[in-house]
Amino acid sequence: TTSGIPNIYELTFDGSTANAYANGTNVGTQTGISPGTTLTTSQQLTCVNGGANTFIEYEILFYNTNLSTSQRQQVEGYLAWKWGLVSSLPSTHPFYKIPTNTVNPFTPKLLSGLSLWLDAADGSTITLSGSSVTQWNDKSGSNNNASLLSGSGAVYTNPTSGLSFGGSTGY
Repeated sequence: TTSGIPNIYELTFDGSTANAYANGTNVGTQTGISPGTTLTTSQQLTCVNGGANTFIEYEILFYNTNLSTSQRQQVEGYLAWKWGLVSSLPSTHPFYKIPTNTVNPFTPKLLSGLSLWLDAADGSTITLSGSSVTQWNDKSGSNNNASLLSGSGAVYTNPTSGLSFGGSTGY
């Protein structure tokens, strides 16, 4: 991945094996992992961020179940088309040429297990103090809102620029 260019990152865990993906490509697998306090039996986290010196977050999706390959690819396609990252997907990806919403409109809620959905494109989910984010509301329906715990807060300027995290900010 190139620094400063948005990427789609995913981490899946099925109870014993963790897989890391970048832009729809598996970039690492770790087996023999036991669930502990930070990992439960089956989870998936997907997000789009911009990298570089400042961490920019555009969208975060967390599923409390491991998605199938086709479901994972639906999410990748949804994010790639929404955020203009289609060219980052492998040319063999099923949604490289065809958007996920071509036949049926896709939203992350269509897949079971969605327990966190933070979407910087939806300004109505962001509470500001000036340009600093004090809360980022969860669209999954699970009420897992991200509230500022420490630091000055991420900076939000508009729905297409994501949330800019710099220094030590905790949510």
